[in-house]
Amino acid sequence: MPALPAMRCLLTYMAMKQSTMLMQIYAHVRRVIFLLCVGLLLFHLQGSATAQTASNSTVSGRVVDSHDDSLVGAEVELHNASTGLSQKQLSNGLGQYLFAHVLPGEYDLRIQAPGFR
Repeated sequence: MPALPAMRCLLTYMAMKQSTMLMQIYAHVRRVIFLLCVGLLLFHLQGSATAQTASNSTVSGRVVDSHDDSLVGAEVELHNASTGLSQKQLSNGLGQYLFAHVLPGEYDLRIQAPGFR
């Protein structure tokens, strides 16, 4: 039976081809998993770095007189003692003020209003 050795040869070739294809698929899956792990690691590290640099806050309050009435238009100054930089605002119609994006540090708050010392 001369067809039997040819059949064995064909089956051996097909098995080797399937094995090669499986190895290629396995290598591809390994690359995809590796890239996903690297991406997740970079995403996690990016979040940590952002969290460490986003350290600012707000300073807010209300300017009132001795009768607890709001002082409208009072000049409120926030002065950073270490840098010497200042921010100024006027209190609103309810006597409120708000300084946003204030960096950590030591500050002085000064309030001036006409008729008050």
